[in-house]
Amino acid sequence: DIRAMWQRAAALIGRLTYKFAVCTKAGQTQDAARIDRRLALEAARFGDLLPLPCEEGYGRGRLTKKLLMALRCYLLTFDKADLFMKTDDDTFVAWSRLFPLVVREWRSYQGGLYMGVLYNRTPFISRDPLDPFYEPWDVYSKFDYPKSAAGGPGYILGSELVRGALREHVAERNLLWNEDKAVAVWVDELLCQYGYRVGYRKVP
Repeated sequence: DIRAMWQRAAALIGRLTYKFAVCTKAGQTQDAARIDRRLALEAARFGDLLPLPCEEGYGRGRLTKKLLMALRCYLLTFDKADLFMKTDDDTFVAWSRLFPLVVREWRSYQGGLYMGVLYNRTPFISRDPLDPFYEPWDVYSKFDYPKSAAGGPGYILGSELVRGALREHVAERNLLWNEDKAVAVWVDELLCQYGYRVGYRKVP
C-alpha cells in the first residue's frame, strides 16, 4: 500500500509532508467531472492529494508541465521546506535507509542539493516520434543531456534550486518532453549560466 508507506515515512521523519499530485480537468467531459468528484472525496478523506491544473499523461511534455505546477505549489504552500522530492507513485522508498543519507548530504549542500539515481552526461537522445522517450529538435536542440537523476526512482531538489528554476525562468524555457531530463537541464543551466552551487549526489 503506497499510501501506508508514506504515512509510515511521515511518522518516522516528522517533518516530511507527502502529496499525491493529480491533474484535474473538471467539466471537460462527464467522465472527467465524475473523476474529479471522486478525487475530491478522496482528498477530503485522506488530506494527501494535490490537485493541479494540468493534463495527465506522459506524451508531449505533460509530465514536465505537471512537475512545474507541483514546484510552484511547493514554493507557495511549503515555502519553509528544505527539500522537494518527486517519485513515481508505484516506487517503494525505503525511508529508514534513505533518510540518514539525505540528512548527511543536506548538511553539505542544503539548498543546492540534487540527489537521485544519477546518470552521467549522455549523447543518446531519441528523435524517433514513435519512441516513448521522443525529444523533438524544436523542444531541445542540443546533442546530449547533462548529468541527470532518473525520474522513476525519484530525485531530490534543494529549495534554492527550485526557487532558481522558477525565478530565472529556466523551467519555463526548457519544457522538455522527458521530465527527468528537463530537471537535469534546469539544474545544469542554474550551475553553468547563473552560478548556483549544485551538489550532485548519487543514491547507491
